[in-house]
Amino acid sequence: MNTQIGIGINIWNTEKTIEKLLNSIIKQTYKNFAIYILDNQSTDHSIKIINRIKKRTKAQINLIIDKKRRDIPSAQKILVKKFLIKHKYSMIANDDDLYHPEFIKTCIEIIKKKVVWPTPRVNYFIKKE
Repeated sequence: MNTQIGIGINIWNTEKTIEKLLNSIIKQTYKNFAIYILDNQSTDHSIKIINRIKKRTKAQINLIIDKKRRDIPSAQKILVKKFLIKHKYSMIANDDDLYHPEFIKTCIEIIKKKVVWPTPRVNYFIKKE
């Protein structure tokens, strides 16, 4: 089954926040997604935490270790151009975000109804035509 939504997360030293973020995504009622985490050369336990979560979940979590330190826009550009482009919809999540369990389902329903929905933050979906 092709995943409909690609979720991109750029991280750097996120050991205090990454587990809560991933748990809030994994607990979504809408399950047709893949997570792409681009590690921006973390020096803490972020990667160890992510690998532990990957072992205990069925969610598709892809960890990409970047060999170069990048600013946030450059890292997000890599996520979009190399990974999120494969999906019908894309979403960028920040390491300190938390999502209601119905967040993705609600977004998909709104997009399918073609309702104009103002986004208060950077969290967004991009519809691929």
